[in-house]
Amino acid sequence: MKGNLFLCFLYSSCLFCLPCFSQSENFSGNSDAMFSEAIERIVKLHSMKANIRMNVFIDDDEFTAQGKCLEKALVAAPNDIIRSKFRLDLTFPLSSNAGSADVVNKMIVLCNSEQNRVWHYTSIENTTTQNWINIESVVNAVKRSKKQHHIRSVGGMPGLGGMAGMLRGIKNGYDFTDPPEDSLLKGKTPLKIWKLKGRLGDRELKRLLDLLAWKEDRNTPYPSHLPVEVEIYLGKDDLFPYRIHYYNLPKKESKQRTPVMQLVFCDVLLNDSTEIPDYLFSTFGEKGGDTGSDITAQYIRSLGL
Repeated sequence: MKGNLFLCFLYSSCLFCLPCFSQSENFSGNSDAMFSEAIERIVKLHSMKANIRMNVFIDDDEFTAQGKCLEKALVAAPNDIIRSKFRLDLTFPLSSNAGSADVVNKMIVLCNSEQNRVWHYTSIENTTTQNWINIESVVNAVKRSKKQHHIRSVGGMPGLGGMAGMLRGIKNGYDFTDPPEDSLLKGKTPLKIWKLKGRLGDRELKRLLDLLAWKEDRNTPYPSHLPVEVEIYLGKDDLFPYRIHYYNLPKKESKQRTPVMQLVFCDVLLNDSTEIPDYLFSTFGEKGGDTGSDITAQYIRSLGL
């Protein structure tokens, strides 16, 4: 049960060597311009490898998932939404499994531009599902329907567009008006960073509240999993987003906030000389990606097309 809750949160949340960033380069204290530059640098990467830790807070429960994130860029892509090969592997224990140490809960998301597919694999409490969606078919269905606003739903699928896609989604949904803060991430290897703070824009806030069927009321707080604020920690030298923290506020004007989700990337290798094997972007472990179920038609119907 808790495993399904964890996955539902991940799927529904508004929620993945370059020239060094010269500290004399002037962004005029503009967080939005700095964030745009960070995205452009991610887009130009040839490859990215990182370990990832994800903390998700749901009511009084905290779930911690750990795994690896791989990405490989393509010179050309078949459509304008996905331009890379992306793989996210996560494993996470659940408190309900305290007496079942042998149970491994796992989620894998693959995105392959060359094959125009996104695969999802989950193994939760010994129940395994595996399916895939043809992105080109979905995009064409949206274009035929002329309901272009559904492109947002397509672009919000986990793994689609890789790291750059996730960052673009954040940038489009949040307003970054505060100047970047000069800070330091502590740890075994302290890292000098810029901390950017953003808040959901009015249009995006309304869209999400409508999606959650929230009725505006002075005395009714926002849903507890709504990520009203975000903090992004960019490395000063490479502008890589080493941490992304989401927070909830009872109301937009509130000062009291609670964590919703935290993403931490470590052991990051950008443009590493070791080639990432292609099979990792279309294979779940020993199983081929094609052995899953094609849910493209169901997904298109879910968009109301």
